Amino acid sequence: MRKNKKNFYSKLLIMILFLSFSVGFVAFAADGPTLIEGIKQTVNNDEYDLLAPLGELEQAPRNIGDYFNVIFNIAIGLCAVLAVVMIVIGGIQYMGSESIFGKTEAKGQITRAILGLIIALGSFALLNTINPDLLGGKGASVKAVSGEIVPLYDRGANDPKQANGESVRCTPVLSGPCSVENLAKIFGPENAEAMSKICNMESSGRENLASGTDYCNPPADKSLPFSFGLFQVNLAANGGLASTSGLDCSNLFDRSVSSKDAIEPKYNNGFNCKLKPGKEATYTACKNRLLDTNTNLTIAKNLFLNSNGMNNWVGDKKYCASAFK
Repeated sequence: MRKNKKNFYSKLLIMILFLSFSVGFVAFAADGPTLIEGIKQTVNNDEYDLLAPLGELEQAPRNIGDYFNVIFNIAIGLCAVLAVVMIVIGGIQYMGSESIFGKTEAKGQITRAILGLIIALGSFALLNTINPDLLGGKGASVKAVSGEIVPLYDRGANDPKQANGESVRCTPVLSGPCSVENLAKIFGPENAEAMSKICNMESSGRENLASGTDYCNPPADKSLPFSFGLFQVNLAANGGLASTSGLDCSNLFDRSVSSKDAIEPKYNNGFNCKLKPGKEATYTACKNRLLDTNTNLTIAKNLFLNSNGMNNWVGDKKYCASAFK
């Protein structure tokens, strides 16, 4: 009988954990118009409200880590409750048994319950020591980083082409900082559409981009780009424009990189250049300035005025000739 009780409690604990994780995976499987028991679909067909809150969660989480944080905390609580129940049962069994065998088994049950509770609380303490966010709290509210570093396009060489031979990206950006409306304030209404096309060719109007084609080789892993931002401002050639009173962005590289330094085939193997020793921290600070949208647009404006137009972006001319007319 006692053996059956132990088996019952073990199976009950396993069943509770299994059902908890099963419900979580069912919540994540919910998609489109399908309704799943315990979850109701919201009007926008994008989120699901739980019929009853799960800890602090009132909606089925999109991040599986958020779900497991809640389940983990609930499981710890269940372990504590079950441990207390087993200790009480063991105590009653110890007091009610007259045989040495019965008392020994009761002691063993209490010992196992206490040991299980220590293991459960120990896992909680260990994770809390490593990183409290693993147990919830800040972890549920951490947002993805908005900035991204992705390879620069190859100036339209491999893009689908329009009927006139131009890249499909040789069109004005419709919204954001590189829209015609915004660039009219910077380059003037007469140049705004052309510069919007150039921005599209350089970065598709996407902010916080580092070049995947303008980089020093070595290293061959593209870890040292020198062109950044909406208009892919060249830090090696125009670092002086990114300088401030406390930051000198000029002369970071062993040469002022130009097309003659490109390793053939172009846009695949980078350029013959390298960062000067001891300039690593300055390079990072200057890169961050060029990745700033307002700074990048200001420098692009200066380049436009200093070169009497778009000469600094002549590499886009082959597949976006209409921007240079």
